[in-house]
Amino acid sequence: LDIASQAKGLNGEAGEKPSDNYYLVIGDQGGCSGGCNWGCCDRQLKVAKLMQDYVAQRKKDNPNSKLLFVMAVGDNFYWNGAAPGRFKETWFDVYSAELTSAPWFAIMGNHDFGNADPGSACPFVTPRFECTPQMAHIPACGGAKPYSRQYQAYDSNALNPEKGGVDGDVEHRQNWQAPDYTYYYSIPKLNFEIVALDWNAADFHGLGGDGPQKSASELTAHCGSEEIFEEAMNAIKDASTKIMAERAGKSEYKNVAILGHYPFWCQGGVEFRDKYIEMIPAAKKNKTKVFNFFGHTHIQQCYTEENG
Repeated sequence: LDIASQAKGLNGEAGEKPSDNYYLVIGDQGGCSGGCNWGCCDRQLKVAKLMQDYVAQRKKDNPNSKLLFVMAVGDNFYWNGAAPGRFKETWFDVYSAELTSAPWFAIMGNHDFGNADPGSACPFVTPRFECTPQMAHIPACGGAKPYSRQYQAYDSNALNPEKGGVDGDVEHRQNWQAPDYTYYYSIPKLNFEIVALDWNAADFHGLGGDGPQKSASELTAHCGSEEIFEEAMNAIKDASTKIMAERAGKSEYKNVAILGHYPFWCQGGVEFRDKYIEMIPAAKKNKTKVFNFFGHTHIQQCYTEENG
């Protein structure tokens, strides 16, 4: 993606400064073309316009203003996940070219694990893409420095096209970054890291909206049983927790954005920011700024504020 090459003020350019750069966060947004009859698409279009107006106003106030990326914290495709065609109808057709031209770092929410994307759970059943030890070096599986050489199967419409995700022919589709259920992305020149976590197992009976026997019933059938389905979701949760511990333990960057779908009261009282900070080495704790962005609540609110 080479986001740093697009950033302002990193190389002493006249008139540019690092504060020219910014990002946006959105969640619970994917209402258009998803079968919602309660004004979901209207609301999504209104928010999309507010986002575009904000970008335009920043550019008007400061010509050097630069949107580097957008972070999407789940429920990207109501009601039941990313059916083929949804990246055009629910994303590209909704947001301006200026917004979709930037990278979008995405994670899945409970509605994304729905009947329109039955392979999103238990991808090992009928994988459409696989990473094997022999393939670890290819870009889709990690490239020159793969995170893991263990076998991993993929079968979700919502992931990157090179992992089998749908709608690869949609313009700007390559900017929707969902390389895995959980992942991290580092931008060393900006001293910034994104840590994307999937704890949807904590809301197992809310997957698809109303659970494994209703709007996620196709996932239950695909997995073979509700028990196997839940085990697969817990495996994703465990992998997410492992990545969080590893990234906090290394603590290589001073600015960290954690992406999750749920507030702490929806995931057993676990607040990702607090948990991450607990695992930062003592010498780096006071030097690291950690943000935790999440959705699920359908409101815009800051729950924790420190030092202004």
